Amino acid sequence: MTEAKTERNIQVLFEPELTRYSSGLVGRGVKLATKVQEAGLDKATRPPEQSLKSKYPRSCGLVTYKLVDRATDEFSLEVDHSSASAVHIQKGLEFVAKMSQLPPEVQDELGGQDDDSKSKYWHNCGVIKYELGDKQGAIREFGLAIALNSLDANIYYERGCIKSEVGDKQGAINDFDCAITIDSRFAAAYCNRGNAKYALQDWEGAIADLDSALQLNPQYAKAYGNRGYIKSEIGNKLGAIKDFDAAIALDSTLVQIYFERALAKSSLDDPQGAIEDYNSVLAINSKHIDAYKNRSDTKYILGDIQGAIADYNLIIELEPNNAEAYKSRSDMKYTAGDYQGALWDYNRFVRINAVYAEAYYKRGFEKFESENNTGAIQDFNRAITLTPSNARIYINRGLAKYRLGNKQGAIEDCNLAITLDPELEHSRNLLISIMGKEEKLATKRPSVIQPDNIAIPS
Repeated sequence: MTEAKTERNIQVLFEPELTRYSSGLVGRGVKLATKVQEAGLDKATRPPEQSLKSKYPRSCGLVTYKLVDRATDEFSLEVDHSSASAVHIQKGLEFVAKMSQLPPEVQDELGGQDDDSKSKYWHNCGVIKYELGDKQGAIREFGLAIALNSLDANIYYERGCIKSEVGDKQGAINDFDCAITIDSRFAAAYCNRGNAKYALQDWEGAIADLDSALQLNPQYAKAYGNRGYIKSEIGNKLGAIKDFDAAIALDSTLVQIYFERALAKSSLDDPQGAIEDYNSVLAINSKHIDAYKNRSDTKYILGDIQGAIADYNLIIELEPNNAEAYKSRSDMKYTAGDYQGALWDYNRFVRINAVYAEAYYKRGFEKFESENNTGAIQDFNRAITLTPSNARIYINRGLAKYRLGNKQGAIEDCNLAITLDPELEHSRNLLISIMGKEEKLATKRPSVIQPDNIAIPS
């Protein structure tokens, strides 16, 4: 253990800004519920001949009217942002989300008669679906809103944020382009387009967009943070720290920016400055595992072995089954001369890994049985990483490789297995024999070795 690890989760820093959703969401819900009332679908006692019930008896029966009525009530109860009202809002979201599943003709009536009203309706439905976790549904609803009103920069922006979340970075860039074309001073659209360009390794384009965002809004803390991150990634550590400083001066609660600044300081041989930033991270979020890890490793480099062990103690309190934490603490205890403690930690590391390895092994076996050979190999790889001395995993991975046509890889795995357990030589010989009779394999596949039932001590 000679240098600090650089554990990070950049998704925290680069998470698209979706505050536009939460702000005004209640108002949107009330407006939607109001439209429901205006459409006459809010009363369970409404006569069928005066409503859509006669046209859609299954979807628009009394239950639907009660549902809409309750949605209206739930939204209107949100007045003081108390915990109780939050429950009402969640219920309202669920009710209105169900309402959005009504037939298109019904939704058209609920949305109003003109295209602008209908666009706002579909936008509202998209917001609700996003809030309930249906991101693809939100993208579809926003598409319907845009088809009716292609001049609303916010809808393009919000859809771009969601596309970025689901991994469609180019689609996100296209939406941010549209938002910027409509509103050239849309700082958040520049910022998030820069984030998407970064994900596609367009470093210059990303920094240019973040520059534009900051020119439009010099108080944009996250734009400084994201630009700093990119500068750090391309080797400009001093420029990165300068941007991180600016971001923190504007918003001292941005945990990930303290974390990134700590990494940049470590790379510039400022371990004490890095520790101070990790302290700031943990003061804001006392469960930030990576901050504990990196602070521990930095303390170790500075010779503070007991302080390093103390940080791993905290990690293990938070994650009692964190195998790597036990292994790292074991190494540190050994260095400190606590051989008994080091042995206990290492035994715990082995036991936890054995449990995980068995799970991957068994899942790999199930995938093999269902002929998902690529998935089986992935799980066998994970099992081998955790328990590299289990010979049977190599045999089974070899069989999966053979099914995919990788004969050489199959034989290599079988040879590895034999090195670990000579009694498995018959399995290798069987596989070689099968390879020599390939014309018979159209109706017969090699049999997988059943995983052992390993008893793991508690």
